[in-house]
Amino acid sequence: MNVFADGSYADHMKKDRWLMPWAMSADEIPESDYFKTKGGGALWCGSQEDVYPPRTAGQMFGGCNTWEQNDFDAYLYIPGQRRVRKAPEIGFYDSPGTGSDGLRTADQRFLWAITGGEEWYEFDELKKGEYYAPYNSYKMAQPGVTFDDLARPGHINPEYKRYELHRLWVVEGRTRPQFRHLSPHRSVYSDEDTWAALSADMYDAQDNMWRVSESYNINFYDHKLNYFWGDAHMDIISGRYACVNSFYNIGIKDGNGPPVFNKDPGWSYQTPAGLRKHGVR
Repeated sequence: MNVFADGSYADHMKKDRWLMPWAMSADEIPESDYFKTKGGGALWCGSQEDVYPPRTAGQMFGGCNTWEQNDFDAYLYIPGQRRVRKAPEIGFYDSPGTGSDGLRTADQRFLWAITGGEEWYEFDELKKGEYYAPYNSYKMAQPGVTFDDLARPGHINPEYKRYELHRLWVVEGRTRPQFRHLSPHRSVYSDEDTWAALSADMYDAQDNMWRVSESYNINFYDHKLNYFWGDAHMDIISGRYACVNSFYNIGIKDGNGPPVFNKDPGWSYQTPAGLRKHGVR
């Protein structure tokens, strides 16, 4: 959902399909140059399909990062055109994140994803300290929770969030002189126990804090995995925020539910030919 300053919101639904070739054996990866040899082989692959609202339903993109390049080799299917196009702007730096109403940059996904052909930031020496951070936010994952329950002016309803004192690693970066980014100074706070990013800060050109992100992680005990249930990217100046990787218990359209971690989502969704096959008008 994208939440406005008064607490009202616009909701949307997408299907995310992720594959992690870096964690797979060679036998599990299809015999295809696209996945095995291009750029040294696929590192991770992702596809996203718009389900709701109707004006964007059917739009789909897919592609992979490779071992030799951070560039996301992405392709976009546009229903109105019935064509698959190379999409160089998806997943890079400060281009607008999909479905975020401009409230999230592409590299804010997972609170700070390294993207593009060359890293734009120089990083300070790692720091470790104790910070209060979102943790074990199981209340927001319970059945029956709705966006009406969660959406509040400026931030997610605190009744559904939980914070704990944890040891976190702080990664702080500033843009290199030859690059320009909406946020020249950024930091991310990663949990020492899980390596998950739990919160992040973005500063504007005057080095004033501008955007704050939180990831509401929980343990999926049946998979021995710590993973986000929701997130929020908050513009503290405008009071608006976007929730992107979020809230699998909300919106029962199309059988929505918790993430499925142990099922092949389909390699073809990551390729141009596959997008032509799966795309619908």
